[in-house]
Amino acid sequence: MPISSKSSAIIYGTDTFLDAMSSFIASKGYHVIPIKTDTSRSSDVVVSELQRSGWGMTHESQADKKPFSIPQLLICELVLQTAEGHSALQFAREVKRSSPLTFVVIWSATAAESAPARLACFDLGANMVTQCVPSLEEVVGHIARHGRQGGKLSCVACGMQGLTEDELWAHYPMFHCNNPNIATRCVLCGKSVSAFAVHLHNDHGPPGRGEMPAENHRAVVLYSFALVVCQRADGRFLLVQEFCNQGFWLPGGAVDPQESLCSAALRETREEAGVDVELQGILKIEHSARDGYVRMRIIFYARPKDEAQLPKSVPDYESLGAAWVSLEDIGQLRLRGTEPAEWCRYVAEGGAIYPLSLLNDRGKK
Repeated sequence: MPISSKSSAIIYGTDTFLDAMSSFIASKGYHVIPIKTDTSRSSDVVVSELQRSGWGMTHESQADKKPFSIPQLLICELVLQTAEGHSALQFAREVKRSSPLTFVVIWSATAAESAPARLACFDLGANMVTQCVPSLEEVVGHIARHGRQGGKLSCVACGMQGLTEDELWAHYPMFHCNNPNIATRCVLCGKSVSAFAVHLHNDHGPPGRGEMPAENHRAVVLYSFALVVCQRADGRFLLVQEFCNQGFWLPGGAVDPQESLCSAALRETREEAGVDVELQGILKIEHSARDGYVRMRIIFYARPKDEAQLPKSVPDYESLGAAWVSLEDIGQLRLRGTEPAEWCRYVAEGGAIYPLSLLNDRGKK
């Protein structure tokens, strides 16, 4: 019987699978073609019979007589390491080869949770490997609406026609997420782009209109800082007397261009406190997304190289000087903020100190 002009779905599997899945897919508005697993028939013969019946054809819009492509759907039941499973994979591969517009779903509880099996399925042309009904429902609903809005665009990867901008924006990652990125001229803006999938996602559709954030659409400004909690053998902590009458603070500051985080920590402690230190570990790694930039800060734990080295006392732009302060006295000082008291107490009470090896720290100085 000729296949209708609405989206068609082939269901391939055992009788039990065909009954359940066919009913479900038909309820979503598809013309269902059930095919029982048959290891005695070659896949190319079955696909040839389907094509003679009109499956996989390009149709004509009733509104403007413009050709458009109705995406087809194939759902194959897969039982790994069985003859039926091998037959299902071969059938899926032949269908994809014969009709690139087909969205191929491999339905398998074992394959969905097996990384090697998933790779094998995608290598054979699968677009989706799942055992999740809501996920399948989301996909079949989207495919049923494909190419029916009178669009004039075609997919550069598979040639699907009649797509609107938003349909192309949704179609490309869904159908071609496993394809290598291609360099091409964008069908929407005419720009020559080196990575079409990235360009399409960020510059068109909802992100292009500002309706949702674009991923990596522009360079993100990153500001990095190093803060040092330095403790002497007698338990006292090194605090810096900040300029402009701000009170005491921990030594530290911004990382300079081409400077590593560790180098910045050593430099800032020397400049602000006048003490040479050895970094012993990491107390915390912070990453904060702000409006227009990202702030990263590493809080180091350190010991002085020379316990007898006197802290800085000459006032300058960096600080008024520095002092070794007991935990009890810190609570009585005027501080620029609460962090010196919090971090010094954390260290004094045996808080975790993580190895410096956590940080793959590289810089030219």
